[in-house]
Amino acid sequence: MNKVHFFCIGAQKAGTTLLHDILIQHRDIYLPDEKEAHFFDVNEQYKKGLKYYFETYFKSYSGQKIIGNINPNLQVENRSVNRLIESFGNDIKIIFLIRNPVKRAYSHYLMSRKRGYENLGFFDAIKLEKERLANPKLIEDYESQELGHFEKNHLGYIYRSLYADMIKHLYNVLPRENIKIIVFEEFINDKKTVIEDILSFLELDFQPLNTNIKSNIAQKPMFFEVSKF
Repeated sequence: MNKVHFFCIGAQKAGTTLLHDILIQHRDIYLPDEKEAHFFDVNEQYKKGLKYYFETYFKSYSGQKIIGNINPNLQVENRSVNRLIESFGNDIKIIFLIRNPVKRAYSHYLMSRKRGYENLGFFDAIKLEKERLANPKLIEDYESQELGHFEKNHLGYIYRSLYADMIKHLYNVLPRENIKIIVFEEFINDKKTVIEDILSFLELDFQPLNTNIKSNIAQKPMFFEVSKF
């Protein structure tokens, strides 16, 4: 096993967990044991090499036709997509879920509050966002010691709601037929049709899949130290 055929790169809070829970039912699709499989987006993990990636996240692979990885943090930096191409070639397929940017930003904010990463009100956090991103802090025991990684991931409410730069980058580095942009609101309103479109995009046979899934992530502790523990 040395190939991942498709990636869903985000956006965060735009239905990626729901997509995972639906697609994993398909007999010809394999998705990693750990849904997001943070590797290409985390420098410290990426340096360990592809052998580590496959041995860590794909232990239960059992011969499915295609392998995928759904990780919304791949949207954060263009370099993550570049790493995908360097590792697997430009015949990989990319799914990008986008959502009303204001609603996405607020949903992101609520998640950061629940995880204990945010203690400001929403409007104060938005006002402070540029300053936070411009002056990152080293967060001990965080998954990456790269400055700015934490702020972009967890406090970049507007930053992660601006999709245009990533879409332009995708069109610059991949064939257009290998890119599928999906609007979250359309996905929620007609999940069956969107899933059929995705299966066609992945060149897989249609199978009846349960799309009436409630993919709610459990709430996380309110305090950062407890969340880390």
